[in-house]
Amino acid sequence: MIDWQQARQLQHDVGKDEMVEVVELFLSEVDEAIETLQKTYDEMSASDRSAAFHFLKGCASNLGFQAFGVQCGQGEEATKSGQEPEFGVADLVNLYTRSKQQFTQEYATELG
Repeated sequence: MIDWQQARQLQHDVGKDEMVEVVELFLSEVDEAIETLQKTYDEMSASDRSAAFHFLKGCASNLGFQAFGVQCGQGEEATKSGQEPEFGVADLVNLYTRSKQQFTQEYATELG
């Protein structure tokens, strides 16, 4: 679910101390974007949905949330073409929650 190699590379690029800030910012921004999707998905245009999925995909890719990033990419592609993703917002939230839990539980072991 987590690409720890990507997370290690990011930590190498930004530094160990700064990584804590990057993770906090990431989680805060993704939490906010997920909340917005939950509240407004049905009212969003296809373009806005695609942009939201694109934003989430980028955040996920940077930090190594691999499975979540893949699902966001699928959502982006589907909504770009005017389709609905094969998953619901609740499924996306569930995957993000599980990914976040795994990341926070294994962070100290994997990234020191």
